[in-house]
Amino acid sequence: MNTLKGLSHFTGDRYLKEGNGGEKELYWRLAGSETKIPLESLDPWRVEQDGQTVCTIPGPVAQLGAYYNRSITGVRKKDERKPTGLENVVMPNGKISDIPKEYREQYFAFLEQAEKVKQARQRLGLTAPKRASGTS
Repeated sequence: MNTLKGLSHFTGDRYLKEGNGGEKELYWRLAGSETKIPLESLDPWRVEQDGQTVCTIPGPVAQLGAYYNRSITGVRKKDERKPTGLENVVMPNGKISDIPKEYREQYFAFLEQAEKVKQARQRLGLTAPKRASGTS
């Protein structure tokens, strides 16, 4: 197995590919599985200060999905608090209906991939920290 291919089994990443009709499709791949995710998850959010854009960041749903799907071993120890903080922002009342409709497709796609990763982790006999959201 070449190093880059082997690495893709343990760390997640997004990639674009051309669909049957020539349109671009975005996928998240990790642990030998992939899930189509909305292209909109690439749309940056601008951070502004004093009327100036100081940087761009991933939207909160995309960032949450990235934490869920970043590593075959689950959420990294150094990042344990970050998903919970993002979950509180994205779903302040703990309900899917808290997520704005235009972001729910992203959320469900990332959860689908997280479930595939969880199954791969179990097949490999790897463990991950327990999380209330069920993504460990």
